Amino acid sequence: MSGIFIDPAFWVFIALALFFVLLYRVKVQDAVAKALDSRAAEIKAKLDAAESLHREAKELAASYQAKRKAAEAEAAAIVANATAEAERLAVESKAALEETIKRRTDLALAKIAQAEAQAMTDVRAAVTEIAIAAAGTLIAERMDDAQSGALIETGIKAVAAKLN
Repeated sequence: MSGIFIDPAFWVFIALALFFVLLYRVKVQDAVAKALDSRAAEIKAKLDAAESLHREAKELAASYQAKRKAAEAEAAAIVANATAEAERLAVESKAALEETIKRRTDLALAKIAQAEAQAMTDVRAAVTEIAIAAAGTLIAERMDDAQSGALIETGIKAVAAKLN
């Protein structure tokens, strides 16, 4: 029986049992649960914010789509008006008719192209700003020092390779 008290495994078992009893008495599980609950609440808040940003981006994209369609409808109305005016002028002169149709059609197409280009530029700019903000937030949250250091090293090597 006295051989059991000499065995180091017995004392390790006793120390481990006392450690777990101490942890239970100090209520470590409550502190761990609180920490996990606060982390879960923080993650949920971030997910809600991301969902809100996503919803805003969709609304913005829909708004620009509506603007684009309105511009297309306006351009179609301009083309229709130009065609009606061209038909009215056909009575006066065939040469004047051809010149008027060409000039009005080019103007309408230019306005369509300009309106479409502006709408696409606005949509791209808004989506880019939102994507950059979201990417910056995600990178800031997930990148540690080792990853940022490796990213900087890669960037330096790429610049050096392009300069040479």
